[in-house]
Amino acid sequence: MEDETYDVVNEDDRVVGKATWTECHRKGLRHRTSCVLIFKDRTRREILLQKRSTDMEQDPGLWQHSAGGHVMAGETARKAAETEMKEELFAGMRMPDIKLRRVLKFANDNLAKNKEITTVFEAVHPGPFRHDRKEVGAKPVWTDLDFVLKDVRKNPGNYTVSFRNIIREYAKSRKA
Repeated sequence: MEDETYDVVNEDDRVVGKATWTECHRKGLRHRTSCVLIFKDRTRREILLQKRSTDMEQDPGLWQHSAGGHVMAGETARKAAETEMKEELFAGMRMPDIKLRRVLKFANDNLAKNKEITTVFEAVHPGPFRHDRKEVGAKPVWTDLDFVLKDVRKNPGNYTVSFRNIIREYAKSRKA
């Protein structure tokens, strides 16, 4: 795999340089990520979760958001979210027209040397999905959002650290 290049940003999300995936994660350089929380319908009761492939370098085999990943240097968070959805959930098929709604952006410092500014989008789409088996370890599943919020607190080791932060911030934003 080629070492991707990202914008390095400060706490205010202003670009201060560029670095590779390896540099960002080894040196603790703040960079951008983008994720999508996909809901089955407008009630937003059921959320699509994916399980990371066991071949992934970070957090193998853990549950996380519907789709997401790093934002490449010069790319927008929205474009990154669209690209990740296509790669992870619509592999080998035409991607449907899915409306993304930006719901929040926050400092997602999820590990000692993993400092990110994460933009979270939500979307409504009932499927079907065709997951990329290299990145997504099992067929994505619909899960009751209230169950996820409780289970993340009860069984945090089943979820990526990043997702635990994302779902916590998402829940706070819904109450505001």
